[in-house]
Amino acid sequence: MGRAQQKVEYIDAARGVAILMVVLCHAVQPFRLDVGRAWTDILMAGQYGVQLFFVASALTLCMAWERDSRRGAFWARRLFRIAPMYYIGILLYWIWFSARGEADAYTAVNLGANAAFVHAFVPSAHNSIVPGGWSIGTEVAFYAIFPFVVGPLLRLGRMADWALPACACVWSALAGWAWPWTSENAEFRYHSIALQLPVFLMGFWVYLRPALRWRQDLLAALLVAGCWAALWKLRSGNPLMLGLIAALVLRVLHHIADFPAWLRSVGQVSFSMYVVHFIPAFFIVPRLMRDLDSRAVSAVAGIGLTIALSYLAAKVTEAAIERPMVAFGKRLTGKR
Repeated sequence: MGRAQQKVEYIDAARGVAILMVVLCHAVQPFRLDVGRAWTDILMAGQYGVQLFFVASALTLCMAWERDSRRGAFWARRLFRIAPMYYIGILLYWIWFSARGEADAYTAVNLGANAAFVHAFVPSAHNSIVPGGWSIGTEVAFYAIFPFVVGPLLRLGRMADWALPACACVWSALAGWAWPWTSENAEFRYHSIALQLPVFLMGFWVYLRPALRWRQDLLAALLVAGCWAALWKLRSGNPLMLGLIAALVLRVLHHIADFPAWLRSVGQVSFSMYVVHFIPAFFIVPRLMRDLDSRAVSAVAGIGLTIALSYLAAKVTEAAIERPMVAFGKRLTGKR
């Protein structure tokens, strides 16, 4: 296996892990299992697969920037990578919730903000049009600033071992001080690029220091863990800790020589799976499982069926929408 192919495969595997975590978290919710607080927390931890997506995204953007550092081409390719499938998601959920009589959130303002990818800055729109759409809005906000920060960050070189975790800590401290937590702003604040930016910084860290060096990893872990503990009362350290964990996962995956083909395949369609999986998870599969006597059996079968249906739907949309649009974006911008 060539080195370039291995790089792609370990990132595909990471995306596969991330989307399975997210789907598991959502697929289990309708069954309301009474398994105790500890197991519930473990199952709900699947939502943090989003942070693994963010770190993998920053890593792949650095790789792409190394091949072509034109800002216009970068933004155009990101647009054709994200927008077509996201627009399908807007239309799909608008029709779905309208048919159910639950489309109050689909106002002109909220729809327009999502169509323009500025919904990450609009509290009423950031997560109300496409379920889970907050992460796409936050990622697009990162795309907007990436070309302006990638140069200085990549010039850190070996300093990245300590400088990037330190920058992440400082940013989290400033964000927590400038934007205090309240019960009213908790969700919008947590989803914002202001709180999630340190997670993306960990992607740069993986890119610059991909080889596992336990001393550097330990130092970074202690720095971030210490900052997270210090900022607990400000409630701003959690994304930072999640970013570090995701980065460590990626650094470990980088050294695995081979991955199951099914995991890589899931990772390759992970964006489409993320957009479509809410319908089988929340609406279709629970109906199909409701006649089973055991709630535990229903949950296990429901999780498996949700993953299967989401994957099959994603294979179709990835082939019909994502792949052609990505290819078109590359042809449009040309090669450097």
